[in-house]
Formats: sequence, structure tokens, C-alpha cells
Amino acid sequence: MKSLGFAVPFIMLALACPPAQAQAQAQAKLKLYVSVEGVDQDARECGVTEQTLRSPAVATLRNNRIDIVNDRTLPYLSVKPNVMALASGNHCVYSLEIAIRDEDAPKVRSGFKTKRASSVFLCKQDSLWIVPKLDVPKKLSESVEQLLKLCLSNIDY
Repeated sequence: MKSLGFAVPFIMLALACPPAQAQAQAQAKLKLYVSVEGVDQDARECGVTEQTLRSPAVATLRNNRIDIVNDRTLPYLSVKPNVMALASGNHCVYSLEIAIRDEDAPKVRSGFKTKRASSVFLCKQDSLWIVPKLDVPKKLSESVEQLLKLCLSNIDY
């Protein structure tokens, strides 16, 4: 019985102090800035707001152990919708591009030199939909989540 008296505090101490590797991983947590672009009057006419796109993106990133930062950093998540009401007024068409982007310094390739940094896609997914006008915000939010999950599945992090 005396040996249990010493073992229990040792076990509790071991559980209370995570290994150094776990601490290092927690400190090196991935972070992304979320950039939502293209929410214009046409998008608002179909019920789309910036939050329609930002909320599912932020939730999906957090569910995948990626923190959100407020300062634009590289790489970053780019969410680009293009939304338009159809002439009938009952439906909207939208395309959506989800990408984790970085920038590459100007380079010389086969004798050609870029004048400025170019965009590099770490992953990119897109889709095109025609949906009833009332369903656009819900469908677009679902599309953000689905495309971001596909994007993340194509990279190691």
C-alpha cells in the first residue's frame, strides 16, 4: 500500500506536465488570415454577406486545428464568390473559389523574368451553381465548407 502512495502523485504529475514535443506542437499551431473578396451589390441582392462566407471558413479552419489571425499574413485563405441574380429574379448563379495562397518572389524561368511577385496556390477548389434566390446564403455557406475541406485534404499541414 505504501508504494501506491508514491505512485499516485507521480502519475498525477506525469499527466499534468505534457511532453516537450506536445508543447512545441501547441506553440507552432498553424495560422491563416481569411480574405473574403467580391461581396458586391449583386451578391447582396441574392442575400449574401461577408459573414455568409467568413463564418463557415473560420469554423472549418478551427475544426482543422488552424487559428485565424486578423493581420494579413502569408499564406492566407482567399474566399472569392461571384454572385449574380438571373433575369427571372427567382434564381441566382454563383461561382466560388477557395484557395490557400502564398506569394513567390520574382524569378527567372527559361529566360523570362517576372516583374513582381506572383500568386502561388497551395490548394485551390472552385464550383459553379444555379440555385433558388432564397437558398443562396445557405448553399453558398455549405459550398465554402465543402470546398475548404477538399482544399485542406490536398495539402499536408
